[in-house]
Amino acid sequence: MNFWNRKKNNIDALNNKGDELYLLKRYLEAIEFYDKVLAIDGNNIIALHNKGLALYNLERYPEAIECYDKALAIDGNNIDVLNYKRNALAKLGA
Repeated sequence: MNFWNRKKNNIDALNNKGDELYLLKRYLEAIEFYDKVLAIDGNNIIALHNKGLALYNLERYPEAIECYDKALAIDGNNIDVLNYKRNALAKLGA
């Protein structure tokens, strides 16, 4: 297996573990795994989106919006991210 395949597999495994923890509502632990993905690939839109979701569920809306903004800088047409950003802004009364 070459370097790029190993890197992709590692990112997938870390994202999957974060997702498992997220589903268990262990949001802080999930964020740790999404951060590990972002340390490898800071432009990983999946990790940015999922970290934003975890932060949103922790009612840390400004931080969630930061994640959504980073994701939107990569893909400004991502409807899911746009919707979640809108929801976070609404929670802040914006």
